[in-house]
Amino acid sequence: MLCSAKTENTHLHTIPVMRSRLQPIMCLKNSEQIGYELLSKVDGVDNTELYFTSLSKQDIAVLVMKQVLMMNQVNLSREVVRGRCFINVRIESLADSNLIMWICRNCKIPLSLEVDYQYLILNSDVTNYTANLALLRSFGHQIWLDDFLCDFSQRSRETLSVVDWDGIKVDRSILWDLCYNEMELHHIVNCCRGFTDCVLIEGVETDHHVKVCQYAGVDYAQGFHWLDRLLSS
Repeated sequence: MLCSAKTENTHLHTIPVMRSRLQPIMCLKNSEQIGYELLSKVDGVDNTELYFTSLSKQDIAVLVMKQVLMMNQVNLSREVVRGRCFINVRIESLADSNLIMWICRNCKIPLSLEVDYQYLILNSDVTNYTANLALLRSFGHQIWLDDFLCDFSQRSRETLSVVDWDGIKVDRSILWDLCYNEMELHHIVNCCRGFTDCVLIEGVETDHHVKVCQYAGVDYAQGFHWLDRLLSS
């Protein structure tokens, strides 16, 4: 593991030990790394995503703060290439003015806060988030849609329209299903551009995946295909 952290969460009694690692995110136009996603695993928990979903709003806020402080230290250590850090948050976290203010005051690196698509589809009321989103962006942070399954139904389109997304991350299952159907993947990328200027595909693990993403017009790609690029030169 190139970059990992073991965090004792004394304030989060429900999360005794959390281990984290970074996954590179690359620009496909120039093959340069633009950032990384912070991936976390809780000891003794098989389904990490489901476990985080069960946490309270307060626990999620504390978890995000701990992740920000950890990444501040990683950035200062120069152990990895500097760049934008992608961190998962819940959609209601964007309405937490105290959390948003804390991030803007304490985060030393540019963040991309990721909102899970499946969670968003069930909790899409963001009418009171406008001021917080504007504040985040004024500090150089971004709001991304995560794990998008490329559902372009009427309901999904209406949900996607509630936020002005800085980018959309296409779920890795889409790439793995369509890695030999370049035309369909290209069509999906074009549909995503109806809601954002930046499209990222997750799950890139092979040279073929890279070539397919480039053909489809993807802007950024994420995956362990570039693990050697994570270390700072």
